[in-house]
Amino acid sequence: MAIDPPDSTLPGDLPPGGDVSEPEPGSTGAGGVPTFPVAPTASAGPGASRRRWVVALLVVTLVSVASVAAVLVLTGGSPTSALVGYLPDDTVGYVEFRLDAPGDQRQNGASILAHFPGFADQSNLPAKIDETLDRLTGDSSGGRLVYSRDIKPWVGGTLAVAVTRRADIADPEGNGGLVLAATRDPAAAMAWVRSVLGSGAESYTYQGVPLLRISQGGRPISVGVVGSVLLAGDVESVHAAIATGGKGRIPAAPSFQAASAAIRGDRLVFGYVDIEAAIAGLMPAPGAVPSPGAAPSPVVASAVPPWAAFTLRAEGDAVVATLAFPRMLPAPTAPAATSSLAGRLPTTTVAATEVRGFGRLLASGLDALRQSPPLGAELGPLDQILRGLGGGDAFFGWMGDTSVVVTASDGVPSFGLLIRASDVAAAEAHALQFRNLLSVAGAATGWTTREESYTGTTIVVVDLGPAADLAGSAADGQIPAGAHAEIALAARGDTVVVGAGDAFVKAVLDATPGSSLASQPAYRRAMGLAGTENLGQAYVDIRAVVSLIVSRLSADDRAAFEANVLPYLKPLEAVASAGLGGDPTQVRIVVTIGN
Repeated sequence: MAIDPPDSTLPGDLPPGGDVSEPEPGSTGAGGVPTFPVAPTASAGPGASRRRWVVALLVVTLVSVASVAAVLVLTGGSPTSALVGYLPDDTVGYVEFRLDAPGDQRQNGASILAHFPGFADQSNLPAKIDETLDRLTGDSSGGRLVYSRDIKPWVGGTLAVAVTRRADIADPEGNGGLVLAATRDPAAAMAWVRSVLGSGAESYTYQGVPLLRISQGGRPISVGVVGSVLLAGDVESVHAAIATGGKGRIPAAPSFQAASAAIRGDRLVFGYVDIEAAIAGLMPAPGAVPSPGAAPSPVVASAVPPWAAFTLRAEGDAVVATLAFPRMLPAPTAPAATSSLAGRLPTTTVAATEVRGFGRLLASGLDALRQSPPLGAELGPLDQILRGLGGGDAFFGWMGDTSVVVTASDGVPSFGLLIRASDVAAAEAHALQFRNLLSVAGAATGWTTREESYTGTTIVVVDLGPAADLAGSAADGQIPAGAHAEIALAARGDTVVVGAGDAFVKAVLDATPGSSLASQPAYRRAMGLAGTENLGQAYVDIRAVVSLIVSRLSADDRAAFEANVLPYLKPLEAVASAGLGGDPTQVRIVVTIGN
């Protein structure tokens, strides 16, 4: 994008009045914001300027990450932000942090924070948040910057980061970047910037807007305030943002409007990616021969959506992230439904993923790959094997809902696979097929096979040999002496169970609808927020994972962990995600918070 040259040139040739006056060290800048002592000009070399710029960006990042907390000390705001009007026309990515907590986000955010140490007293919440942010900014800057003193007086309700000027093959580092921040006191914001950058920054103007320019990693960086928006980034991006006058074309672009409308409700974070534009910048020009792996193939480019949107919001005692994008694949091979396998998993389940109609989905994916000549040719050996097994439809078609599972009992993790067949006969037939395949493999490798009877079900166990031998030196000291690696297989009703050892299979066989993962309150709550009717789901019991981690720590490390880390992890209950399908397609990820 062509940008007009600045109204003035850099040092030695500044226009009269082009310089922005610098406050005296230790004085109070515009808006009552204290300034910091800075090194004299003679000693403020490029390295010092770079360090000050890094500190400035780090502070902005810390404040952005802490936005969920900061929303509680700022005023409520509207569901839309004026910052998007300043995005350059070539913006390909945008992430917006809403510190002003629009709609219900203030109350929901306060409810979440109340579960964490130090935030239970809601009457003292604003002061506690200031204290936390003061510590974060102070620690990151060596005490030179303090949130409540230096940033809070001027920062507004919205912070954002944009990626501009997509890269191309000839210039893979040609991306531009822009940080945008709404300000309540533009003069104070600019005074803060000058106090951070110091006298190493050079002053100039562009379209009447005073700017500061420094060199970062050999690239010039500009910072300034236009209207009530603080801009910082590469020179071209800052100039392009100023040229929009706050009325750029991005908010009216069809892809941006579709992304904004794809996920309803107030949010703390909103993200947008123009995937089509980003990929177009990475594709080689007609006739050009890109270096291997430098650009996506046309097949890959055609398989991704043109845009994607992301939001983060607080819902009651949970944080909910939603990803949305236009549907690119054919209609789902199985309808959205409630999990058919969670009621068959033991209460010791730590993590589980589940896909509806896995067999048909897998067969459909292979068919799609066969339609692509470059990729289809690579499937020849696989197709030959499938023909020997009766064909792909026969081998995959019986597989219904399928779940990959991790369990933990007495601190010992295990994992396995559950496959729901189309009927009982199909489950028994394919369990027998798996057993025969394992027997053939065992004859060639020396594996041994045995059968066990458990609660009326036959479990076939294949012993693969000493576990330490299979794991190699990487697992030295981690595997008990004499332990063997085993695969266990059983079929009950319409479900086939395959596990790493018979303990996993037995735990599944012991599960009942009233004593299973599906009956657990944490699972029911998390999946209820993510979406119980889905095309696929995943669940992780955070507290069980933390318990596994703690059980493996030394006594000293455990004491330190329990004192310094565990209090902040205890409120985290579970993570759940669900693919909801539709057009646009949505994927929801939920983190639940509890006592």
